[in-house]
Amino acid sequence: MSKKINWVSEILEKHNVENEPLLEEQLELFEKDIRADEHRKTLLQKQSALEISKTLEKL
Repeated sequence: MSKKINWVSEILEKHNVENEPLLEEQLELFEKDIRADEHRKTLLQKQSALEISKTLEKL
């Protein structure tokens, strides 16, 4: 995750991009999006593990 964000930051710095506060805000939102996706994946994995566990208990 941080590699993607660092990559974006490096591009912004190289090009001396204007509107830095707006870009920083977008970067923060991007980071939150990535964290939310990772959290969703973790929850889905836990849900799948729980379902498998319940199925195995029935056997």
